[in-house]
Amino acid sequence: MGQYEETRELITDTENEKVEHFVNKKVVEKMKEKIHQKDHNQEHKRSATGQSGELAVEKHFGIPFTEWTVGHSKKYAHADLALTGYNLGVKCATLGNAPLVSKYPKRAEIICIKYDDNTVIICGIATPEMLKKYSDETYRKDPNATHKTAFVGFEHLLPARTLADLEPFKN
Repeated sequence: MGQYEETRELITDTENEKVEHFVNKKVVEKMKEKIHQKDHNQEHKRSATGQSGELAVEKHFGIPFTEWTVGHSKKYAHADLALTGYNLGVKCATLGNAPLVSKYPKRAEIICIKYDDNTVIICGIATPEMLKKYSDETYRKDPNATHKTAFVGFEHLLPARTLADLEPFKN
């Protein structure tokens, strides 16, 4: 069993503006890819939520890893924290939604909830085993995301409060 204990990270209006500007550019690029054309109406919201989660994790741990560049998805198909030496991704959902994760996870994920425009809750770390065991497709709201499932095992998360909590996931 995990030791679920949330941490709240504040996102400033200036940081939200940076996320918004970046996501606007990112969505234009993503619409060129067939996989992203299926549900283009939600692309902006999903991308903004994900970027907010990454920014919150980056701020909380004091380790910059967010790639503020735009390009083809294949270029970014690696763990979010890979460039910092951790085999960890970041998954973030808005309050009331379950984070979507791969049905076949290859790495642990830091799970976050975007509470409101200026608050992201860092909930903890889900190992690949947890992601498989505590996922439920009935909570997946997007019918096009057939390669994803919804993570629902918050009470099993490992802590994500300090850099020491990330050490087991060091490359």
